Parts: sequence; C-alpha cells; structure tokens
Amino acid sequence: MAYQGNLGGHCGPYAIVNAFDRCGLDQEWLGRNLFKIACLAIEGWPRTLWKGTDFPQMKTMLKACTKASKNAYREAGKEFHVKVECPFWGAARPRSDREYWRRLNEIFACDDVVCGILWIEHPWRHWIVFRNSGESLIMFDSCVGATRWRIAKPNRGRSRTMTEQLTCWETTRLSKHFILLDFMADHTVYRSCRRLAFDETWKKHDEHDALARGLCNDLLEPLMMDKRFGPISVADAFWPAVFKGGHHPSAGPKHRWTGGEATVDIALYRLVDDGKTDAALKKAVEDVKAIDDCRDRVISYRKTEFLCVTFKVKGAKLCGEPNTDLNKSQKLRAHHVRVGRYFNLLDFCRSGRAVEEGIDLVPKGIDEISARDYSPVPEEAAARSFAAALDPLVERIGRISVVRGMETARFAASDEHAHRHRWDRYGPWRLVFVLPQETDPEEARKLLLRHPHVRDVQTFRHPSDSYAVAQIVDRTDYDKYRGLRLLSV
Repeated sequence: MAYQGNLGGHCGPYAIVNAFDRCGLDQEWLGRNLFKIACLAIEGWPRTLWKGTDFPQMKTMLKACTKASKNAYREAGKEFHVKVECPFWGAARPRSDREYWRRLNEIFACDDVVCGILWIEHPWRHWIVFRNSGESLIMFDSCVGATRWRIAKPNRGRSRTMTEQLTCWETTRLSKHFILLDFMADHTVYRSCRRLAFDETWKKHDEHDALARGLCNDLLEPLMMDKRFGPISVADAFWPAVFKGGHHPSAGPKHRWTGGEATVDIALYRLVDDGKTDAALKKAVEDVKAIDDCRDRVISYRKTEFLCVTFKVKGAKLCGEPNTDLNKSQKLRAHHVRVGRYFNLLDFCRSGRAVEEGIDLVPKGIDEISARDYSPVPEEAAARSFAAALDPLVERIGRISVVRGMETARFAASDEHAHRHRWDRYGPWRLVFVLPQETDPEEARKLLLRHPHVRDVQTFRHPSDSYAVAQIVDRTDYDKYRGLRLLSV
C-alpha cells in the first residue's frame, strides 16, 4: 500500500496549505484551491511529481498563494493578516547549528509568529509544517497516519532548573556510577509501604554510609571496570533496621549494612548473555583479583541473572559460604522481568519521594503468580520502549540511575508531567534518570535522539554532582530480552 509522500514529491504544496491553515485562513481557500495555485506557480512538471520541490520553487509558490489570498480577502472586504518571511535564506543563512537554534528561538519569541515550514533530510527528505513548543518543535505532517510528532531542541549545555521533587535518597552520591537510591529497592522494603525518612533511616547511622561507599568504590566500581562484566543492575540491597524481620536467618546483618559488611543482589547481564549462569557466574566474580580484599561470599540463584555479593571492610575476617543452601530458585519478582540488555522492570520503579512516603511503585500481581503463568503487565511496554533507547547509552557510559519512572495514580506528583509517568496507559511516557559523574550530557542527549521513538530529551544539573536527563518516548517494539526466569525450560 502506497501513501501520499511514499512515491510522489507533493510535500511542498501540502506544507504550504497546512501552513496557511495554521494561520487561520478561511477554509474555503484551503484544500484544492490553494493547492492548485501553488502547483500552477512553478515549472518543471511532470518531473516535480517524483523529484519534489526545492527552496526557490517553495518561495515562488508561497508568493503566488499569498498574492491570491490577499486579493481574495480584499475583494471580500476583509483584512489579510498572513505575512511570509524567509529568515534563513541567502546571506542570512546561519553559520552554525548554535546560531540556527538561537535565531529560531528569537523568531518564535514574537507573539505574532504562528508557524514555519521546515526542510528535513532525516529520516526522509521532506517539507513539513511546524510550530514552536518550548523545548521541542511540533510537526504537522501531511502523510497518512502521521499527523503530528515532535523533535527536541538541543540543550546546548544550558543549565536548567530541575522541577522534580528531590529527596536525599537520590541526591546522595556514593561513587561515580551509583547514588543511594540505587540500593533502596529491596523486595520486602518496597512491598512494605513503610515510610522511610532519610534523617531517621540513614543520616543517623554513620556506618551505613561508610559501608555503602566502600561497597560502591571498592567492589562494584572495580567490577564494572572489567569489560567482561559491564553495567550492573541492583535489586535487593539495603534493609533498614526498622524492619524487625530480615533475610534468611543465616544472612546475619549483611543486608542491614552493619557489623562491617554490606550485601547486595546484582545482575551481570553481559556475562549471562555470554552464557554464564549459576556456578559459572559465581566463579567469574570470585576470580576477580581486584576485589579480593573486600569481597566476602558470593551466592548464585538458580535460573536468574542475579548474584548475592557481600562487601566486607578490608582486613576484616571473611565468613565464607553460608551454612544453609541459598542456591535455590526465587519466586518471580519484578527484577526477574528483563526488559532490555541492561534493564529489568524494577529498574524503572525508583523514586526518592516514594521511599519517603512509603509508596510501592512496582506493578501489582507480578509476584503473585509463577514465572510459567506470567503475562506482560501494561507497564512493561513502557519499560521496554525506554530500554530500547537506553541500552546503547549504558553501553557507552556504564550505567544510569533512575530517579523518577513509573508512578501509580495515588502517587503521581501534581505537576505537568504526572500523566506521562502513568505507564499503565498508552504512551508517550516520561523518565528521569541521573548520569554518572564526568559524563557529557550533550553526548548523552545526542545518543538518545538517534532513536526515532524518542520524542524529547532535556538535561539538567543534578544535586548529586552530575546531570539528570528527562526523556520522553513513544511506544516501540523491543522484545529480544525476557529474563532467565521467564524462558521456557
């Protein structure tokens, strides 16, 4: 099936008609009348049918349509209010991208500027109408099935004010690639819906902070520096003392992050994709000499990508293997639902405000059924759409830390972005994440915008001594990765 724009070169006259429509031209002058005037104003037919129109021809068509419309308005006793300008033509052509965007913003700062006609070369050569919308340009296309879409304006390194509600859980940086919020997604913690105030839960306990920084800088960061391991995803980690229960009885204080030791469950997806699971995955970590002085025991979980690794302060006595068999299969949980090469569903359920207010952001029902009976929850489509764009970025920079992802109706912040964090609905969706230290935000933005389903990307200075990125995506198919627990036996 061929649609307008697939074979023909009529996008120029269509763009002119659409531009006059955006300017409020009387409906009787739209459609075939204005389209006919535009086409008759230029030469080169029938070659123009398949070659399309160039800029001089567009100027000629616009001049003819403006003249005819002005005469029609005069005869009707009306005032013609449309003025056409070519601000980037000839000697006025911008010398750089930076100058182009600066002047475009200056032009649209005027209240009487309604729209523009833009020539694009990617993903296809096309004339299209657009209007300014703050941080992006909204496109009004003439092709069937593509009536409106957006492209983001470049940030150009400008420092912007972040509008998200921040807590110390996401502003406390522990190392280059990790912030404290990365470790606040223990299954029992987020399912408890218990409020965890930062001052009471963390700030009063100096040992927690010291162990957390040691875990990140002495164990996790060296692992990531080994190219065999690559990006690390965190699941069960810090288990605050306000919870009277604990992990397995033999685990001792490890997930409590006291007594000189701190335990974390991590996914090493790159090794898993290379065929290492269970005992082989465990041995790969145990063979890393760079962490010998601080690594205690390593536990693998059957048919998962995760390992349980314990950090011990250098020089402390190691406890060795657990006295109970923990190499057993876990129940299905959100972190077992893999949605990308480096991401699982739990990675997108992070929010410092949710930790403070005791709100469970994980989609309901996942851990109430077996892996065999699992069917994708609505939020999974959004998570996969983000992973499709984030995987190449993480491959380049190491990892990211999500600080605002999917939100429930009860929790959604009362701001202009709230509806886009309701991932149980059809997109577009929004995600906010923090980049590692020393990462160029402009480079990250360009990498993300290479993906056609990414609508908008904005960057901000973040209090964790880095940059935050707000990304908006449309739905896209990205079903390559499922997770070991969800694979058929």
